[in-house]
Amino acid sequence: MNARQLILDTLQGKTTGQVPVTAHAWGLYKFQLANIVQGYENEHLAWAMSGRELAEVELNFYDRFHPDTFHLGRGAGRLPVDEQRQKAAEELIPEVRKLESKQVIDEYVSLVTVSEEEALKSGIYDQVKVIRERYGEEVFITLNEGNPFADTLDPHGVLGFENGLISMIEEPEMVGYLLHRLHESRLETLKALKKCGADAYIGSETYCSADIISPALYSEVVFPAQQYFYQGLKKMGLYAFSYFLGDLFPMMEDIKQLGLDALLVERYNKGLDINIHRVYEEAEGAFTVFGNLNSVDTLLHGSTDDVINETTREIELCNHGKFIMSNDCPICFDTPVENIQAMIETARGYR
Repeated sequence: MNARQLILDTLQGKTTGQVPVTAHAWGLYKFQLANIVQGYENEHLAWAMSGRELAEVELNFYDRFHPDTFHLGRGAGRLPVDEQRQKAAEELIPEVRKLESKQVIDEYVSLVTVSEEEALKSGIYDQVKVIRERYGEEVFITLNEGNPFADTLDPHGVLGFENGLISMIEEPEMVGYLLHRLHESRLETLKALKKCGADAYIGSETYCSADIISPALYSEVVFPAQQYFYQGLKKMGLYAFSYFLGDLFPMMEDIKQLGLDALLVERYNKGLDINIHRVYEEAEGAFTVFGNLNSVDTLLHGSTDDVINETTREIELCNHGKFIMSNDCPICFDTPVENIQAMIETARGYR
């Protein structure tokens, strides 16, 4: 059984006889491994790469460790919007933030929307195409981006963090409308990702955990747009994955209704300890759960024995069907190669 079929069977809850294992690896570690960047002072070199050049970085990582999925990032940084449209969109942001007009929101969204054709022409997903051409149907390809809600509440986003939180309370209907339109816009762009050969999309949900917003606010304002989005991914033929940061347990009943195929969570975040067994149990089979071996304390700073023990512990807690072993967040600079190998080899050898 090849890696792609193993992941597909796991997502469907089939008994595989083998524990799938992958690396949460969309960040900069791969560029360090390829001797392109050695620290954050020159990270711009990584984010400027696209196409075959970026694919070679990804393939170097894959050929070194052979995880069961490719965990890619988008090429060439930001979505391609020409300077004139970008300037017009930025000038409209103060009016959007007033949340007084759906027409203004529609105008803003039309300016920032990247069509399927534009995305294909820009090459931001060409690394997917290169990898698919190289390996055919043997590999499972995922791509990770910040989702529209995360982009909206980012300090540089259309609403900004503090203003966005206040607006959700004072103007929930208009914020909900903005989020729906932005998620709709992203689906248009992701048609290009599907055409390039990706299997799944991972949306990073950074600001919608219970340590930031209330479960009621999430359910009323954020959830409808996210549900529309993730179910839209499935309609276009992409598996819908979410990387959910922070305290997700108070939102779990809603998360189970999003239509996800898989969920990724961090182990330690904001003073929390997210118990993977609790995540697995509360999911009740609604989606596949990725393991959350800590990328800092265990993978970076731990011994090889620490990695083996934690990998084994997580598998024993969750290996009853819909589970994929993984680390919890992007691999850190200077992580020992032998620790990554230990996680993968331990999962592969588990019986």
